[in-house]
Amino acid sequence: MCMTKKFFTIQGRATRGEYWKFSLVHYVIVIVAALIGSVMESSKIVESVLSLLSLALFMPSLAVMVRRLHDTNRSAWWLVLILIPFIGTIAGIVLMLLKSNPLPNKYGPLPDYSNYQG
Repeated sequence: MCMTKKFFTIQGRATRGEYWKFSLVHYVIVIVAALIGSVMESSKIVESVLSLLSLALFMPSLAVMVRRLHDTNRSAWWLVLILIPFIGTIAGIVLMLLKSNPLPNKYGPLPDYSNYQG
């Protein structure tokens, strides 16, 4: 869902599964690009491609993290924790692992992807 309909959407909620599937695809794309780049000889081209790829995936990554926080009934301001070295990374992972709030909250109802035809 993140890679198709909700690429830049920060409103609503994202379940744990939606977030972690997006993260898996994101990291696979980056690793494959890095492996292809390591085989190529020109390091300037590789660096440029990886930079463009990182830039292209930055906003969708931020959007899915915001929706994931909304799913746990937290505002996007919690992402500021990620800026703290070392502790922020651990805090970010913990926040993304928290269980969804099963009840509707101010960010909307729990997403139901049972009828999703993606």
